[in-house]
Amino acid sequence: MLQKIADPYRSMVETAGMAIVGLDLNRRITEWNPEISRLSGWSREEVITRDFAEIILPDAHRESYTTMIGKVLEGESIRDYEAPIRCSDGTRRLFSWNIDRLRDADDVPIGILACGCDITRREELDDMRRKYEFIANTSKPFMTLISTTYIYEAANTSFCQAHEKDRSEIVGKSVADIWGEKAFIGSIKERLDRCFRGEAIEQFEALVDFPALGSRAFDVGCYPYFDEEGKATHAVIISRDISDRVKIESDLNKARKLESLGILAGGIAHDFNNLLTIIAANVSYAKDSMPPDEATSQALEEAELAAQRANELTQKLLTFAKGGAPVKSTVSITDLLNENLAPLLDDPDIVVNVRIDGTYSVHADDGQLNQVIGDLLDNAVDAISGRGTIDVVCGIMSIGEQSLIPLQKGNYVSLSIKDSGIGIHEENLHKIFDPFYTTKDNSMGLGLASSHSIVRNHDGCIKVISELGVGSTFDVYLPVISRQVQEDKGVINRSPVSGRVLLMDDEELIRRLAARLFKATAYRFAVAKNGNEAIRLFQEAKDLGEPFDVVVLDLIVPGAMGGEETVRQLAEIDPGVKAIVSSGYSDDPVMAEFGKYGFSGVLPKPYKSHDLIAALNKLLTSG
Repeated sequence: MLQKIADPYRSMVETAGMAIVGLDLNRRITEWNPEISRLSGWSREEVITRDFAEIILPDAHRESYTTMIGKVLEGESIRDYEAPIRCSDGTRRLFSWNIDRLRDADDVPIGILACGCDITRREELDDMRRKYEFIANTSKPFMTLISTTYIYEAANTSFCQAHEKDRSEIVGKSVADIWGEKAFIGSIKERLDRCFRGEAIEQFEALVDFPALGSRAFDVGCYPYFDEEGKATHAVIISRDISDRVKIESDLNKARKLESLGILAGGIAHDFNNLLTIIAANVSYAKDSMPPDEATSQALEEAELAAQRANELTQKLLTFAKGGAPVKSTVSITDLLNENLAPLLDDPDIVVNVRIDGTYSVHADDGQLNQVIGDLLDNAVDAISGRGTIDVVCGIMSIGEQSLIPLQKGNYVSLSIKDSGIGIHEENLHKIFDPFYTTKDNSMGLGLASSHSIVRNHDGCIKVISELGVGSTFDVYLPVISRQVQEDKGVINRSPVSGRVLLMDDEELIRRLAARLFKATAYRFAVAKNGNEAIRLFQEAKDLGEPFDVVVLDLIVPGAMGGEETVRQLAEIDPGVKAIVSSGYSDDPVMAEFGKYGFSGVLPKPYKSHDLIAALNKLLTSG
């Protein structure tokens, strides 16, 4: 059929660079040129007179093929009809077909002619493009393509979502349209121009504000895209959100700084607290020894207060810098609250609403917990500038496994202190527990930092909620004592009783202070400058039948035997030895759990003369 009407064009059909297929009116193959044979693998002899759909067409396309052939037979010309053919080896190739009805000289339909172009490679490229688009649009890093005219030609989904825009609102827009003219001229254009000159700019960090994300840290890379001639025609921008990593690195740097500060603080704590002990003890001794005199008494009281404040500052520094291991006992948080609230209740400018639902005790360091309550109340007073309302609520909270509070399951004492102040700006909330961060004049910023560390070291947590113009609420959670062991809270006898006392301390002024103090009491005493001397004196006294009733041992003695080793050797001489450990290193585990190390009592430095006598009396009268 085709041969009859197209003999003049036979050579054109045979040499055409496109696939040519002829069908009769029954859709059987009448023409099959060399190009379709080459592309499909089917020879002319294998397909001639056979049904095109049966041998060549995949099953899934037969219905649309039938519809399309019907339209052609009715006289319609089909253009760019995409359909695959099944090759002889079982693979498929995609073709774009132009299909027309053939007529004879009398305009009678005699068949169908289809001319096709192999678009398999184009489809493969389209498929690959779709896959790359899928990868780009499901990737968290931001990806954009920018032309040399600074126009966005592509932007992935993450980038669009961060800007809270559809892709159509970004693609086709200039960089200045999206970021603003100031940012474009100030920092973006220079890097893009370098990229368009062929320079790859890898991994520079930038702090970027996105409508949907706020201020975030990004690791940005700019990479030139080159055409076939090696010319940079576009810039590919890839940005990764590294805010979490930056925060972790910041926290690590902060931890390293605190560790260094802790080493420094620990190094000076011993000597500093020794000096404070000498000052505080001598002041209290002078107050007790001299006749009452208004001017002198006031001067001594101020000196004593200054020593106490110096001690508090040292303890705060050590608490957040080195951990401040608490020396725990059963402490009534209710009593501490009442003591700290008393001055505020008398202030006419402050309305204090207190709701304490019961009497609660915790296993805590009395001094450290008192510091937390005092600092939080002081913070509330500062927040209201000395005039306003403070709400204090204390009760029991049961924390379950699904609780958002990061604590183990159990019952906790819940202490809430709320102020009616101006509140804390959201961007500053994460800083308030940082050491040295403060918005107050004449403040070192240690209060909340040390409070946070103290609560954490008591297996609790502290949280803050604040709203500008409304106020702030600090919530403290501490494990409640489920089975309270009531300790003797009677009046401590601070008047010296009789007994033999051995005091070991490497600081000569403390030994002289102790000797002066003991001489004015009924104590018989001896002093030693290190552990070896203390052991010798202890052994000699035992051999003479006049053993010491109590020993006071300095925990750390630079360059010599300290209290921990000394008490072990004393226990070998006398298993019933009563020893008090004393140190300015409040974070040492021996101070926190002295009983585990063979001691019967603890005396933190700095201490006053009354504190020393009270500690001695407690052991001398304990039987």
